[in-house]
Amino acid sequence: MIFHVQVYVFNRYPEGVKPQAFADNAIKTSKYTFWNFLPKNLYEQFKRIANFYFLCVVIIMLCIETPIGPGTTMMPLIIVVTISLFKQGYEDYQRHKADNEVNHRLVNVIRHGCLQQINSKNIRVGDVVKCECEEEFPCDMVLLSSSDEEGSCFITTANLDGETNLKILTCPEETKSLLTVQELYGLDASIECEPPNVDLYRFQGRIIFATDTNLDNISAMKSLGSSNLLLRGATLKNTKFVYGVPVYTGKDTKMALNQAQAQYKLPSIEWKMNMYILFFCFMVVALATVLTIIEFFWEVECDKRALYRTRVVFSHSIGGFLNDFFSFIVLFNYVIPISLYVTVEAVKFISSYFIKWDLEMYHAETDTPAKANTSDLNEELGQIEYVFSDKTGTLTENELVFRKCSIEGVKYAASTEGVLLAEAAGSSFDLDNQNVKDFLLAMSLCHSVFTTESQGKLTYEASSPDEKALVEAAAEYGVKFMFASRNSRKVRVDGHLDRYEFLHVLPFDNTRKRMSIILRDPSGKILLLCKGAESSVLDICTSGCVDITRKHVDDYAAEGLRTLVFAMREISPEDFKEVDRLMVDCQNAINDREAKEQLAFQSIEDKLCCIGVTGVEDRLQDGVHETISALKEGGVKLWVLTGDKMETAVNISQSCNHFTASMKLHFLTARRDGESCRQTLNSLLKLLEGTSRERTQTYGLIVDGTSLSTCFDTCPELFLRTTLLCTAVLCCRLSPLQKAKVVRMVKEHKTNPVTLAIGDGANDVSMILEANVGVERDVCWSGDLFPFHERLLSS
Repeated sequence: MIFHVQVYVFNRYPEGVKPQAFADNAIKTSKYTFWNFLPKNLYEQFKRIANFYFLCVVIIMLCIETPIGPGTTMMPLIIVVTISLFKQGYEDYQRHKADNEVNHRLVNVIRHGCLQQINSKNIRVGDVVKCECEEEFPCDMVLLSSSDEEGSCFITTANLDGETNLKILTCPEETKSLLTVQELYGLDASIECEPPNVDLYRFQGRIIFATDTNLDNISAMKSLGSSNLLLRGATLKNTKFVYGVPVYTGKDTKMALNQAQAQYKLPSIEWKMNMYILFFCFMVVALATVLTIIEFFWEVECDKRALYRTRVVFSHSIGGFLNDFFSFIVLFNYVIPISLYVTVEAVKFISSYFIKWDLEMYHAETDTPAKANTSDLNEELGQIEYVFSDKTGTLTENELVFRKCSIEGVKYAASTEGVLLAEAAGSSFDLDNQNVKDFLLAMSLCHSVFTTESQGKLTYEASSPDEKALVEAAAEYGVKFMFASRNSRKVRVDGHLDRYEFLHVLPFDNTRKRMSIILRDPSGKILLLCKGAESSVLDICTSGCVDITRKHVDDYAAEGLRTLVFAMREISPEDFKEVDRLMVDCQNAINDREAKEQLAFQSIEDKLCCIGVTGVEDRLQDGVHETISALKEGGVKLWVLTGDKMETAVNISQSCNHFTASMKLHFLTARRDGESCRQTLNSLLKLLEGTSRERTQTYGLIVDGTSLSTCFDTCPELFLRTTLLCTAVLCCRLSPLQKAKVVRMVKEHKTNPVTLAIGDGANDVSMILEANVGVERDVCWSGDLFPFHERLLSS
């Protein structure tokens, strides 16, 4: 790979090297400046049909002799424009305040050999920045060192991807011991990395260490990845301080690149007002034209002996005709009420505060009321026809609880007494059973969980709630994860503390849909432990109860449980030498690192033994069932769009009353052939059209991401026509882009339905921005918030 960004630590450019230009670290979310506010705002206001119409009328009044003075129209227009001017000016002033607060936040930077405090906007690429616990990172930085002796730090990325769990980042081995200003200032190094991009989970680069300030003598070179990058918007947790080198600043940060400008959402009432005003404008012009023509002929044919007309001098020139025409325009201008827009704006502005003041939408745990980010869309809430909702964290609590597992083909269920009970007669849970022990060890060791201790109590932190639930369950049933470092992991089994040497980790990715870890156990055996989705793990298992486990996976999914399959194999010392070589080559690779990792992981994760599967429950939020029933009674259709597997999503839809017991379900899944999709949709469409006339039966449709892509490519109109007639629709295994496409498809239907999208994470942002109205749950909230939406739509 060719790196286009070259960063010199402390901006020590070698002789003859021209400094590279980088964006400054100032952010700007405001719309106007002091100099362009008036012309830009006036231009936007007079783009409105009504304002432009009355501006033209005022100009006409000033240019010709009219029976009505220009002040009667000019003053109301000035009042309307001034009120809108102040309203938009105040809103932009608030944005300027927020920008200034961020740009002028004090940060610690090492310059000229000492620690200085500067404004955040003055940070330069190449500086060394110090951030302390609970501080938000001001830019994208490569982690150099940390107060943690292992050279790691903990962060939360709730502002970036909606995940509230802690994540762990690590610094290069060569810099983790540099903890003072003097030690860091003696560092001679440069960083090469890829250009700025929007991918939050991807970063490739390398850090080059030298023995002199000219960077001529290279002493070491290490590759950098996403685990070394501190992102702007993330917050430092459970770590006293870190030092980092900014590589992306300001508009080049990943956070800024992901904050695309939201499109303007024109409210339906404003669109209708514009249509009405256009109609009245044409009517006024038509009336003025007709009356001007009538006046012309009347003047020609009028009896000139009329005493009251003897002194009138008639002008039949074009100028006279236009003068009469514009005079009629002025006379009829009151057909269009100039106060219409300002009255509507005032009502909408005040109603946004009623949303904020509504105690039934107040979240007591965080002392946070509902907030209307814009007052332009309030009236849309009463016209919603379609609601698009995420599942995880929106319909469910996203707080996972271990419920069941299958070990070597034997099902176990968690009991209220804290023990696992075998569901089959003649079987029992026994930690002395090697199969059971191996399964619990895999749960306790194969993860990215880390431990924290507060007031003598050990707690677990994880980037995934699934992992945390499994580690807690393993601890409850006899195998307790105690500690993790760069080189080892410790677990307590039957009161004995066992140390496992940490060798390598094969991290989870969306291509493989699994993760693996390689350890050396206390007896010296080298083990590979693997966990992941059943579709990715069972296919690489060559031993164990594969078929039985597959059936148990389907059983658990039908119960609404989220499943993970575990597998393992022992690696011989001879094979480990090859595995170690492959992993080291991947870690040190500079070019095509991701492709090399995929090839290496594929060869390592092979011929595994299936040892079992876990089932965890993601519980429904309280009030979801009642809220969905109320929406249905109000004529609102609910579509659930989720990335979860089909069986789990269907079960959740049934339990929350999205799919009722009397509803007939039709499946459109795993279809890559367009003709097959057409046949299924046509047969369902016939049933729906018959039901629509008879009103006797309701139908639900389940679509997965593969079939959805096929329908979009081959029969989009048929798919849309069929789904709109369904009572309920569930789309599973969708990407964020597919969610947005589904919303756009319905929104752009010829009937122009008003749509609402509800979500709680970054993968929902696309559909939230696409819908007419978007509702995003604060990622820091927890609890039962879905019922708030019933209040929002019905109040």
